[in-house]
Amino acid sequence: QLGLAKRKEGCALFDESLKKDANHIPAHWGLALCDVYSQKPDDARARLEQALKIDAKNTRTWTHLGDLERGADRLEAAARAYSSALQHRPEHVDAILGRAAVRLQEKNWKEAEKDIDQALLLAKGYPLAIYLRGALAYGQGKYPEAKTLFETALNANPNLSPALLWLGFAEYALQNFETSATHLSQFLTRHPNATRVHALLALVRARSGGTPETQKMLKTLQEAKLEDAKSLMLVGQAYYLLKEGDLAVQQLERAVALEPDEPDSRLHLALALVQKGRMADAVEQLENTLRIKPDLRNAEEMLVQALIWDKRFDAALKAADAFQAKYPDLPAPPTYRGSILLMQDRKNLELARREFQRALKLDRGYVPAAHNLAMLA
Repeated sequence: QLGLAKRKEGCALFDESLKKDANHIPAHWGLALCDVYSQKPDDARARLEQALKIDAKNTRTWTHLGDLERGADRLEAAARAYSSALQHRPEHVDAILGRAAVRLQEKNWKEAEKDIDQALLLAKGYPLAIYLRGALAYGQGKYPEAKTLFETALNANPNLSPALLWLGFAEYALQNFETSATHLSQFLTRHPNATRVHALLALVRARSGGTPETQKMLKTLQEAKLEDAKSLMLVGQAYYLLKEGDLAVQQLERAVALEPDEPDSRLHLALALVQKGRMADAVEQLENTLRIKPDLRNAEEMLVQALIWDKRFDAALKAADAFQAKYPDLPAPPTYRGSILLMQDRKNLELARREFQRALKLDRGYVPAAHNLAMLA
């Protein structure tokens, strides 16, 4: 019944099973799943814990608990649950893959790959394992490979919704926006309450232009008064692409307020603030971003740019020096230095020329440095 999207009927049958036998563990699993569908994760956790009181060594119960904790981004708790499952049955494939999924979220690619390899040895051609291998490829930036693996997993099991969702992600990364939107829309027909996917679909649509459908989607999301920082970030990005700066800043400021230590939200907020001409505020956000994540190259470069646009040339030169110190092999920092020196004083002509020449020594084909040097000829 659940597979046929008849949740009410399916959940009623699980409830009836428990009335006949309160210790029937599969019924506890089913009702926990119903609680997840109803967005009641605490109730689902309590049901699974009740099942563990009946049988503390039940591997599938531990695995279901791990899946629940992972879905709630409680990765340490998820890892503990999968470890408990594997302690009782080391060859349990779903627990191995659950642990692999945790390691993927932690970007522990090497250990995740070991788990996936082990699972495929135990269950050759298992669609869930193939899907996770696709997620591994995606995490490593191998988008064409990831796309092929997600398609393979879906061919083997068309009902594997995560593979459908990630196929949408892969198409988005490959800039196949219309195809990405198609897959995300298909996912939402199965999971209509997946707010974050609605937000991602709105962003994908925004990249294809500000159609009335896109505006309607964004308005619906805005009126929903989202409390999920990542959904707000996606909506803010969509408004930014549509050049609706006030709405972009509004959504991104809410995202930052909910997750102040998340660098991506601050970076996108800085972009929106630049779009609005609020350079001082953009600089503040970029400086905060780099305090949180000092090795974020995009933020480093954007900070130099924002300070230049704000005509704070001394500060921009210091930022360019810091950028160069972190990335001495990039041609961009000396190019920025040369441009700033000229903006400070045209008498710095020779100093600027040397900076552009240094950039071209690092990359002979770097167009900004070559253009600037030609302008000085």
